[in-house]
Amino acid sequence: MTEKFDTYIQKTKLYYILQVISILTLLGILGAKITDLQIPLMYKPLAGTLVILGLITIVINLILTSTNFVKMYKKDGELIVNTESVTLNEKTILLKDIRKIEVNANDYKGARSSDGSGNRIYITFDDKIISSRFVISSKDQQNNLSKILTQWKLAGIEII
Repeated sequence: MTEKFDTYIQKTKLYYILQVISILTLLGILGAKITDLQIPLMYKPLAGTLVILGLITIVINLILTSTNFVKMYKKDGELIVNTESVTLNEKTILLKDIRKIEVNANDYKGARSSDGSGNRIYITFDDKIISSRFVISSKDQQNNLSKILTQWKLAGIEII
């Protein structure tokens, strides 16, 4: 069994712009509600327009992060795992050379409006540690990764 994942270094600027607008909109609405802000009549159309644009941005953000329409990360390589080895950015490490693997992989595309990019892997071999962020594109990929990790654990690899 083999599974391939995209690795990345950072998210795109679009991701951060959408996040900032969404957070500022929510904070503005919450702040206005808590302080019972009374907006002067001449600014009400502007305030209403900003709230509507902010809410539209939140919806766009949720749609883009939960679909594959636009990638919210910059791909820089691949993580390929199988029952005999791990390949990370064209460097293959055989299972017999690996001492320990730490995998934080709870995030997959479609879960709670997620883009699947909240995952990390740390591989310890020959007194070296390499790590990478990676993207799980589906629930099937997450299940296959879990099966491969279980096989590695049975083979004697320390899985954290």
